[in-house]
Amino acid sequence: MSYKWKIFHRPMNVGISLAEDIIKTFCILHNYVRNVDTDSESRGTSAAIRIRDKFSDFFVSEEGALHGKF
Repeated sequence: MSYKWKIFHRPMNVGISLAEDIIKTFCILHNYVRNVDTDSESRGTSAAIRIRDKFSDFFVSEEGALHGKF
């Protein structure tokens, strides 16, 4: 998961409860992306990659960041 979600490349400076929520959220997103990949004719189609990248870009952006929202 850390390959797709760069947030896991550094320590999370949040409380335990928020860290748990972040991890659960990324597990759900990871499973969603896997389902998109397997629903396609072949793994890693350009459509699946675009969807994955869109989610990834949003959640690492300032707009999609979880800090201060809980």
